[in-house]
Amino acid sequence: MQLVRQFGVFHRIPSDYQNAQWKNSSLSPEYLERINELSFHHYSDYFCKQHFHRKRFAKVIINDPRIKMINIVRDLRDMAVSWIFHQKRNAQIPGEVEIGELFASKQLDEWLENIIRHQRNWHGKSALYVPHLMSYERLHVDFDASLRDLIGFLQHPTIAYSKEMSRTMFRQTNRREVASGDCAAHIRRGYVGDYQNYLSEEQEAKLCGLAIELGYSEIKDQMRRDFPQLEPYLQVTDIGLPGGPAWRGAAA
Repeated sequence: MQLVRQFGVFHRIPSDYQNAQWKNSSLSPEYLERINELSFHHYSDYFCKQHFHRKRFAKVIINDPRIKMINIVRDLRDMAVSWIFHQKRNAQIPGEVEIGELFASKQLDEWLENIIRHQRNWHGKSALYVPHLMSYERLHVDFDASLRDLIGFLQHPTIAYSKEMSRTMFRQTNRREVASGDCAAHIRRGYVGDYQNYLSEEQEAKLCGLAIELGYSEIKDQMRRDFPQLEPYLQVTDIGLPGGPAWRGAAA
């Protein structure tokens, strides 16, 4: 969402249509599946951020070619750590609960099942609509190429790539880290590979093993076929650090 905002041509959806439970521009569920009927959508370009778990929403996108969907995929291990801290910040998990306790409970399993269901809906073999896929890790390694691909997907008449645009958007997206001189390892709030500071090898193995049981490897294979430019980030690890521990090896 941060990248799309930086183009300067897309607006937040009107507050009357936003989901009151979220602080960002999420479309309220009551409007989500009939977005192409909403009047504001016909007069300007808007963006919204959703956590889609509804496969039937694909029919809405298919029926309205003006709607462009972007999916960002990230190393599940980093996502798990990010989710835990997000839940603690929002008091969904008591602050004193340790990561080990969560791995011993069902909460993390349920979260992972939802994540993989979401990815299967949009990138499985039977997906009705395949959104543009961006890799969180590729944004870290090659921001410029990621931006070029995004612009090519959007096909917006007023957006044209330039080196200056790329430099400016990178600085804006990482403005806090540029100021401190630490932009190389950071894209917005999340560090690539930060799970290594929080997860034990046993916890990592449990997470990877459960993901494989849920069919994540097959989903990744389909992603690689649909988006060959992401091959280096999807091939070796759990959509994570190139040259890191092998996904199946970590689960062994």
